[in-house]
Amino acid sequence: MAKMRAMSHNSRTNSKGRVHGNKHNDRNFDTSKADNINTSKEDQNVYRNCFNDPSLTFEQAELRAYEKLFSKQLQETNENYIANRHPERCKTMEQFMKVRQYAPEESIYQVGKMEQHIDRNQLLRIFNAFDKKLRGWNKEHNYPFVNLSTALHADEAVPHVQNRRVWVYRAEDGSLRIGQEKALEQAGIPLPHPDRPVGRYNNRKMTFDKMVRNLWLDICHEHGIDIERTPVPDGKHNREKEEMIRDKYNELQQTIAVLEDKIEELESTKEILSETIDKLNNEGRKQLSGEEWKKRIAEMKERKEAAKELALYRRFVNRPDIAPLWRQMQSETNRNDKKRGQERTE
Repeated sequence: MAKMRAMSHNSRTNSKGRVHGNKHNDRNFDTSKADNINTSKEDQNVYRNCFNDPSLTFEQAELRAYEKLFSKQLQETNENYIANRHPERCKTMEQFMKVRQYAPEESIYQVGKMEQHIDRNQLLRIFNAFDKKLRGWNKEHNYPFVNLSTALHADEAVPHVQNRRVWVYRAEDGSLRIGQEKALEQAGIPLPHPDRPVGRYNNRKMTFDKMVRNLWLDICHEHGIDIERTPVPDGKHNREKEEMIRDKYNELQQTIAVLEDKIEELESTKEILSETIDKLNNEGRKQLSGEEWKKRIAEMKERKEAAKELALYRRFVNRPDIAPLWRQMQSETNRNDKKRGQERTE
C-alpha cells in the first residue's frame, strides 16, 4: 500500500471571501439537495459542540458561546460607534461573529484522497487522540483558543473532520477579546524569525500551524498509518493543482489574520483619537461665548465652501478642452499688464 498524505487545513472564509457557515457541518439544511452527500450514511456522522448539548445546533451553540465570552467587547465597540456618531455601524452578536476579523477559524483534518483513504472508525480514533493532545496543550497555555464545534463527516467521498475554534486573549482590564496573534503571543508562541518584524512571512500562527501539523502526522503514524512526510516539491510542475491552491490559500489566510489584528489596533487608536477630539471641541465650546462660538462655526463653514469652489475652479480650468484657452488668456493678460506698466513708466 502506498503512503498517504494527511491533510490539515485552516481558514475563516471560502474562495469567495465569505466566512464559513456552520449549518453545513451539522447538516442543518436539506441534505437531499446536496450532490456531495450520501444521505444513507448521515447516521455515521459525529457532532459535538462546546456545551456538550446534542439538542443545540452548531449555530445555536456558537452564538451562545460568543454571547458568553465576547458580550463586553461587542458592547464597547457599539458604544464607541455611537459616541463617534456612527450608530449605523452597530452590530448584533449574530452580525459580529460573521465579520471575518471576528469569525471562527475552521480546520479540516483528513487522511488520504478519494483513491485511497482510511475509514470512518480509524479517522475517529486518530482525531480523538489528536484532539486530546491539543486540548492538553491549550490548557497548559492558558486557553488561547476555544473549541466551538466538531463534526466528523462519513457521508462524503472522503471521511474528514471539520473543527471550529475562536482565538481569545485577555485585555488589560481582564476582559476576553478575539485576536489570533495576541492570543498566540500571550500563549508564549514565538515568531519563526524573532529578529524580524511580524508580517506575512513571519507570524506566530505559522509556528503554531507547523506544531499542530507535526502533531497530526505523529498521531497518524502512532496509529499505524504509513504517512508521507516529505513535503510536496516547490516546483510548480511537480505539484498538483489542488495542493497549489491550498498552499496559496493558507498563505493568504495567515496574511489576513495578521492584518486583521493590525486593523483592530488601528481601530482602537482611531476611537481614542476621536474621543480626544470630541473632548477638546467640548472644552472649546465651554470657553467661548455663544456668539463667539457661532462666529467660529460660520468662519469654518465659509472656509469649507471656499475650498469647494476652488476645487471646482481648478477642475474646470484643467479640462482638456479648456486648458489651452486658459493658458492663452493668461498669456494675453500678462502681456497687457506688462504693456500698461511700460506706458505708466513712460
